[in-house]
Amino acid sequence: MKSGNSIGRAKKNKSDAAQSEDDLYKLVPVNAYDDPIFGRKATSVSACYHASTLELPENANNPMILALPRLEEQKEFASAMSISFAVHHPENARNLSGLLRLLAIERISNVLVVTEPHLKLIDWLHIALRHRYRGLLPTRSLRELAQSRYEATQRGETCAIYPVDDSHADCIFIPGISGAGKTTTVKMVLSMFPMIVEHTEFSGISARFAQVVWIFVSCPANGSVATLMKGILHWFDIHLGTNYVGEMRSGANTGDWIAAVVDKINKHLVGMIVIDEIQFAVKSADKVHLLDFITGLLNDGKCLFVLVGTPDAGDMIKATIHNLRRVASRAYIPLDLFPGPEASLRLAKKITQIDFLREAPLNSDAVNEALIEVGAGSPAFMKLAWVHTQYAGHRAGESRVTPALIREAVKEPFSLVEGLLGALRRKDLVALDQYRDTAIKQIADIREKMLLDQERSRLALTAGEDEASKKFSRCVDMLIKMDWPQIEAEAFVRSKLTADASMPVREMIALAVASKH
Repeated sequence: MKSGNSIGRAKKNKSDAAQSEDDLYKLVPVNAYDDPIFGRKATSVSACYHASTLELPENANNPMILALPRLEEQKEFASAMSISFAVHHPENARNLSGLLRLLAIERISNVLVVTEPHLKLIDWLHIALRHRYRGLLPTRSLRELAQSRYEATQRGETCAIYPVDDSHADCIFIPGISGAGKTTTVKMVLSMFPMIVEHTEFSGISARFAQVVWIFVSCPANGSVATLMKGILHWFDIHLGTNYVGEMRSGANTGDWIAAVVDKINKHLVGMIVIDEIQFAVKSADKVHLLDFITGLLNDGKCLFVLVGTPDAGDMIKATIHNLRRVASRAYIPLDLFPGPEASLRLAKKITQIDFLREAPLNSDAVNEALIEVGAGSPAFMKLAWVHTQYAGHRAGESRVTPALIREAVKEPFSLVEGLLGALRRKDLVALDQYRDTAIKQIADIREKMLLDQERSRLALTAGEDEASKKFSRCVDMLIKMDWPQIEAEAFVRSKLTADASMPVREMIALAVASKH
């Protein structure tokens, strides 16, 4: 027979577990304030409209579209992103004290490389967001625009009072195995768009409303759709100061949470919702609720969905969701299962630039090849391998990195994932299929993609990107030596290189000196 204390403890433990389960929704929204990528930006900006001549005629008078960043050529985006995510690593970093070199190893995790999927995704987001906002009248104060078109029609100047829009929204699916860089890729691209735009006036007309351009959430590991929906409402509460979660009645079911999310998406003019780790939701018992929710929003034209997850999630969605063409109605952007030699080498060069051992490698090509080998070309594993290499080399008192040091440094930490890495190196599709969290598409789909990859053009980003990164570090280092705070120095150099990536170092330093007088 249980004692009273035992019963009390059991009730308390059960209550704690329930409370913990109830709080899972708070982890669904990405923490934009602490995120290493999003943390660099404000979550809300005041609307600033670019020239209407940069948009199609049908979009020229839409404040929500004119408030979006204008579409640029891919080479401009590549340059801007390279500068925005450049890592400050001065040439004299090898001369830092031993402890500082050890602490600076964390810089390696900040290395980000612009690839073709980044540029493809940013193109499609620009296209899909304009599709989403075309024809919307966000607030009653803008009713005047519709009123003027109506009055013109009544005067005999016939025109469309409300622009014609398609009957459904769009969906982009981004599959990739774990470690392929899916989440980082999406976050880098989203950083090129404001999260929330606060409008006050447009063309002399009062227009006070908040335009939510994007929401980034991650499916809870338990796969609960109700928790995911509750988390989306929590996103609004965090960033807009609402109390939508608290306003829901006790005992609300999944359908109630879905209905609430649909209402808020429409109310706050949400441009897109990015759902990361989508495989958790589609594998859960109530996956039908999520798929019906997505299908309904696509059919109603509410907003763009960007689904990010493992390839098997896409297979499950395609096998279940209504109107299969909607799953990737706008774009299907897979991250390379087996990265090509050029992509892997570009990443390796970027990573190995951040080297804290006393001397440079005698053979940098061999070092890069070894890094690609131990990391199987995976961005996540290659960066992790270089972190372990720098640490092992520092602690062992090695003067320079060698291929042997790289292989020895990862022997122990990579032992638990050797099966996965081995399968990646061998391109062993059968072995990879055993890893549930890194599931891949069918062999036929992989072969088809490989054939397409041979035909698509490659972007020549290497030279310009590497030069911009080196120039960034040189300028920041010089300003720090002139007693500039590092944060201020980085912000100044970024602004100048973003405006003109070809600006010489000497000219930037001269401008920096002039700005202080």
